[in-house]
Amino acid sequence: MNNRQKEIFRILLTESNRLLLVQNLANEINCSEKTIRSDLKIIEEYIRRYSNTSLVKRPGRGIYLEIDEADQADLFHRLYAGESSARNESA
Repeated sequence: MNNRQKEIFRILLTESNRLLLVQNLANEINCSEKTIRSDLKIIEEYIRRYSNTSLVKRPGRGIYLEIDEADQADLFHRLYAGESSARNESA
């Protein structure tokens, strides 16, 4: 995942079980709604690969992660472990 996708994923993990509007995500990340929707497909594939979490889409209402605490902790770890190992490699 690129940095923008990681940021979207971080927001989804932080705000899990709360409806988020794609438009609000686009404003926060400073990109288009279309870009957010494309990124969500990549994030959804990542989620399917590493957990039992679901990205729930409610047309006209928002999106959210349906996630338990163990998966949330694991996905946070995977998200930030990748960043720290990339930093260590460039040092």
